[in-house]
Order: sequence, then C-alpha cells, then structure tokens
Amino acid sequence: MKKIIFQDIDGVLYPCFHRGRLKMNQDRVKAKLIATDSYYEDANAKDLLASYEGFDKDAMKRLKKLVDETGAYIVVSSSWRFMHTIKDFKQMFHIHGLKDAVIDIAPMASSFLKEPSIEEYLHAHPDIDAYVILDDINMESHFPGHCVVCPDVFDEECLEKALKILK
Repeated sequence: MKKIIFQDIDGVLYPCFHRGRLKMNQDRVKAKLIATDSYYEDANAKDLLASYEGFDKDAMKRLKKLVDETGAYIVVSSSWRFMHTIKDFKQMFHIHGLKDAVIDIAPMASSFLKEPSIEEYLHAHPDIDAYVILDDINMESHFPGHCVVCPDVFDEECLEKALKILK
C-alpha cells in the first residue's frame, strides 16, 4: 500500500504572511551542516538557509510525524519544482529528518496550475492507494476528500486532517 503526500512549500512549510527576513549567513549554515553530514557538500547554500531558517520548524515536525505515522512518501508539488531538482529537495528536507521520505517531484504540466500535474502523477502511478494534498490553495473541487488547505503553515489542525485522510 503506497501513500503519497503532495507537498506545497510556500504557505505550508515556509510561511508567507509571517515570513521574516533570513538573518543567518548562508555559507556558515552550509558549513555547519557539512560538519555534521557530507551529504550537503554540493548543496546550494541559499536553499539550505531557506530550509534551515525559513521553513517553520513546528510545521516540519508535524510533517515528519505525518510521514512516520502513516508511512507516506512526499512528492513535491510546489512551484519550487520548477527551480529545483529532486536532490535539492532531499537536501533541504534532510535538515528536518525527511530526506528518505522525498521520492519525487510532480510533473511539469503544460501550465503552472498544480491540478494537472497531480492528476498526471496519479494516473502514472496506479499503485497509490491513498494520498493527501497539503497546500495553501484549495483544490478540493478537483480532489474531493484529499485536500488539506493550510492557513499559511501546516498547523496541528492540518496534521489531524491529513492523518485521517491517510489512515
């Protein structure tokens, strides 16, 4: 049984409305991470800083709990997929203990809309038994019963809804 989390970033893991300016030095953050794990050596320092300081730590803990409790894997459906590779995402999510959970990126559909990309992914992977879409955009009309709309961050209420969908 394969479970998938279609993961947005902005407005879910990286707050939009309460986003502060990143204050840490990206090269120092990268050096600190490399000192703990050589996996970060070829990572983009700016991406590491965004994940290390910008991603909401509580939202990332909740996402890890969702993955751990359901055995789900993450497919990145965020617009960030247009600028990053799967390895970039694995490096960013590794900071939060989720490197192995990130398995793919939703396809680049013919438009910037996420719905066609998610539909294409689901069609190409008939082995998916359960899925949830974590996004700040409501896609419930396209995917009834599979969406959790996050109010700028993946909060406790969102986690509970996602757990119910995947269990």
